[in-house]
Amino acid sequence: MKLSGFREVVDYFSSKASDINRQLTFAGIAIIWIFKKETGQIIDLPNFLYRPLIFFVLALIFDLFQYIIGFIIWKVFHRSQEKKGRKDDDDVLANPIYSYPIDFFFLLKIIATAIAYGFLLVFLFTAIQ
Repeated sequence: MKLSGFREVVDYFSSKASDINRQLTFAGIAIIWIFKKETGQIIDLPNFLYRPLIFFVLALIFDLFQYIIGFIIWKVFHRSQEKKGRKDDDDVLANPIYSYPIDFFFLLKIIATAIAYGFLLVFLFTAIQ
């Protein structure tokens, strides 16, 4: 397989992981929503559920940052290559360091979701005792 083929595999799996992580994050928020208590116009949650909720929200923020940072990095890179006279069909190698901030937020969102589910599982296990 050509190196570009491996890059396509990486892109496929990271895209799938992002999609599944986002779905799990929204599902986690929905699970927390089940435990809300409404008193008049005030919505209250059991105190312990604020922890996973914070991490679910952080996961969504990191998800957004991953794509915003990626857009900025690759837009600036593309523009810098245009200024050098490169054309869209030219072969150009980018320094792998450009992907590090994108990868960082990718990992942060996965970790935040895992932590949130850890807290949620603790809550659920203590609720059934």
